[in-house]
Amino acid sequence: MQYKCKNCGGNVLFDPDSQKMVCAQCSSENSQDIISGNLESCPNCGAPLEITDKTTSSKCNYCGSYLIFDNHLQNDFLPNLVLPFKISKNKVRDLINENFGKRIFVPDNFLNYKSLEKIEGVYVPFYLYDYLSHCTLEAVGIKDRSWRQGDYIVTEHRHYQISRDLDIPFHKVPVDGSKVLDDAKMSLVEPYDYDQLLSFDTQFLSGFFSDQADFEKGDLETLAQEKARDFAKIILNRSVSGYTRIVKNREEIDCANIDSYYALMPMWIYRYSFMEKEYDIFINGQNGKIIGEIPIDKKKVFIYFSLFFIVLALIIGLGLSLAGAL
Repeated sequence: MQYKCKNCGGNVLFDPDSQKMVCAQCSSENSQDIISGNLESCPNCGAPLEITDKTTSSKCNYCGSYLIFDNHLQNDFLPNLVLPFKISKNKVRDLINENFGKRIFVPDNFLNYKSLEKIEGVYVPFYLYDYLSHCTLEAVGIKDRSWRQGDYIVTEHRHYQISRDLDIPFHKVPVDGSKVLDDAKMSLVEPYDYDQLLSFDTQFLSGFFSDQADFEKGDLETLAQEKARDFAKIILNRSVSGYTRIVKNREEIDCANIDSYYALMPMWIYRYSFMEKEYDIFINGQNGKIIGEIPIDKKKVFIYFSLFFIVLALIIGLGLSLAGAL
């Protein structure tokens, strides 16, 4: 399917700045008509589409039209929630320039307009889990106190019985359902503000790329439960304070899964090729947080340090000449 403008026939896309559907051609707002059908070729130019069975939204490589494959948005892979893009492509360009514009060793074309046009918005599939954690703790808290009494150091140990029985709810514990980023890098792109999640609508996909999750909901439930358990343990331990030390006799944390959601999170990706290596810059599509590896032009490094040592040698030589004259 595709969103086309009823006024001019242009491609209507979701605009992060206005949070509205805007025609890419005539700039009219909310003027979209839905053109439905199972797409095997581009409905605008007829070119073959480079997609897979997991593609849910993409762009024609020939005419640039954005398309949505709603036949891949079904059953377990129909999202419940979506966090729409809040940061536009133009803003992402500015953020990349602000972050890397003063790096003197990056390649000359790393920040030019043509290279930055390669930036694409991608929705990353997540699974979000709700848990109710029941936590119990039986322990002994010990308070130590020492003082001098004559020639002796007296130490007092007071023992206190500690008992905790807590129910701790956790809402929307996130687990990345994609292989676009490994878990370590994805945790650096986070956090997202889940309070701004909306009910899913295919309109949010228009103008962006997305794929089905690489995992099913049940595959990642153990990871989410471990996260909830770790959070619960932190809260449980913080409920006990003021003791020199604590001896735990029993600690139990049970996490019951209450609900789960399939959700899409926004991320901008800038892929840059240099010296037969791919460099990826990832930008959180909600708050603009940037992570990634930048390329280093070794020729620039060589020229910079060569000039530095030449200038240094001239300064030293001049200094020695002046010293000899004196």
